[in-house]
Amino acid sequence: MQIDRHCDFHMHTSYSDGTGSIEDMTEAAISVGLRQITITDHMPLPFATYYAMEREQIQTYRREISAAQRRYSNRLQIKMGLEMEYIETISPWIEEICGLGWDSLICSIHYLPGDGQMRLVNGSLTEFNALYELHGRDGHKLCRTYYETLQAGYATGLFNIAGHLDVINKYNSANIYFDEDSTWYRSLVDDTLESIKQQGMSLEINTGGFNHPKSQQYPNRWIIDRALAKRIPLVLSSDAHNPQSVGQHFNTTGSW
Repeated sequence: MQIDRHCDFHMHTSYSDGTGSIEDMTEAAISVGLRQITITDHMPLPFATYYAMEREQIQTYRREISAAQRRYSNRLQIKMGLEMEYIETISPWIEEICGLGWDSLICSIHYLPGDGQMRLVNGSLTEFNALYELHGRDGHKLCRTYYETLQAGYATGLFNIAGHLDVINKYNSANIYFDEDSTWYRSLVDDTLESIKQQGMSLEINTGGFNHPKSQQYPNRWIIDRALAKRIPLVLSSDAHNPQSVGQHFNTTGSW
């Protein structure tokens, strides 16, 4: 498999839940030999979260990235993007933000609805357990909600990269919540990959997963193989939230 290890398509700055400025992340990318990065802070949301950009910051964010593009033009290609949250009930909000014009828009699921509020899929173990309980401790039901929500997001045609596809398995070591080898699970993933293909999207290999409990990239190797068989383009993403993590694990061998 050929993949460009000198491009990082997913990172966060202090505009959302990162700790570095746009300049900090840019300088870090240059220091590790990258040729291209995409700044993809979490999109603003119409409700309070600890990680999303504030809506009133979005134009400042865009201007600062544009300034960095000019300032570093002879050293690094910088793309302007966002990591989008697909939530059907806020579709007009999402469409308005997408309509501002971006180089890259990642479609990810962090929240799923439950018990009258949004519950984190990839937050703490306590948060995941609460979501699991709300799905009747039924891993099949939870996975179906997650992957079908992703498919609905892709079907909008608004996005060009599928983010951390199987992050639902973050705490699923030893298949304690659901069986990742089961026919029903693999069928859900296959249907989701087909949605990605139909929309002409790319699939990210997210190396931030090496810092999570299962210590592996998202998605799993077998999913990468299925994506390759479907001729879905792959891009490499660190999901860095600080300058030290830009390009993290890009040279890890034996995983993709």
